[in-house]
Amino acid sequence: MFDSTNSYVFAFCAFKHLKILGIPHVVSKDNRLERSTPNDVSYSFCLPKTLEQLDYHSNVKSYSTRRIANLTILNGSNLKVVNMANVTVRDCNGTIYGIENLEYLDMSGFDCRVLSEHLLSHFPKLITLIAQDATLGIGLNTLNNASEFLKINADLKHIDLMKNSIKSLPDGLFNHPFRQKLTIILDRNNFQSLPNFPSKPNTFQLISLKYNRISCLSEDDMAKLNIIKPSSIFLHGNPMECSCNTLAFLTWVQHSGLISDVDEIECISQNGTLVILSQFLQNLKTYEISCQSKLWITLASCISAFAILALLFGIIYYRYRFAFEYFFLRIKMKLRHYQPLSEEFIHDAFISYSHKDMTWVKILYDKFALKRFQPLFISQGF
Repeated sequence: MFDSTNSYVFAFCAFKHLKILGIPHVVSKDNRLERSTPNDVSYSFCLPKTLEQLDYHSNVKSYSTRRIANLTILNGSNLKVVNMANVTVRDCNGTIYGIENLEYLDMSGFDCRVLSEHLLSHFPKLITLIAQDATLGIGLNTLNNASEFLKINADLKHIDLMKNSIKSLPDGLFNHPFRQKLTIILDRNNFQSLPNFPSKPNTFQLISLKYNRISCLSEDDMAKLNIIKPSSIFLHGNPMECSCNTLAFLTWVQHSGLISDVDEIECISQNGTLVILSQFLQNLKTYEISCQSKLWITLASCISAFAILALLFGIIYYRYRFAFEYFFLRIKMKLRHYQPLSEEFIHDAFISYSHKDMTWVKILYDKFALKRFQPLFISQGF
């Protein structure tokens, strides 16, 4: 099955009318694959000129030390379908040549932690790309220029990126003038919000985000979807929240009609129970009124609490107003850097009074004396 340069030379090349070829992966596997080195990156194999479908998938993951780089397929100009699911190559850092008319590619199970921007650059007629469980959550975000990855694939219509642990999509990945509306499957990833799609109408036909980590969509996400206007969005399996905090999102779901699986989505209500989203939306108006009532109650409680605190502070301030004034005076003295007087005075204070108050003044004077103050009043002279 290999020539002296360790390149594929399939005996199937001799067939003149073969159109569909299915090869169980374990049959064509050669032990020399296990001895491949990091420098072993350029290889080729031959197919019948008439071949249109190649099925080389494995039912379970089978690991190979070979790489994608510089893979050339001979006589592949008529090949339209390639299924290599679970044939796990060591990386996706390369380019595939010779199958320029390919329309369907299944590369599920590939180890694409190392990913080339030009991996799909020689498939201008590609319509369906399936790359489930291909470690693209790492690979896509290592691209230097993500806008180059799908640039040549203007005919793409169906993209399946399930189970790739993707948290976010790199900028520019879908910023291309695709000829058809895209169906994109992003189920079982780690999205917590709408992926970074371009805000362009007529770009997406269907967006599936099942079994991610989305509790609700933000105002920006909803505004973007109102522009994109896909025919269907699927959110089943996400930890959706049905509460007063997500009321704007729930209202949008009811009025937009873009969420296609509301009868299957379960959401967590305010009291912690699971409810079907479509049933919850039937009573949304009543729930909205209850949320408004709670808002007014909360607002009234805050205002009442503030008024009570203000009243208490006013009472305390009035009761100890002289102490507060003295405190502020001391602060003012420190801020203005007042210096104590160096001159010594015999008296500490001067008492000015009416003779009618002489009795009270004498009592006050005695109290000052007990505190070791020396006030001066008129009967003592100056």
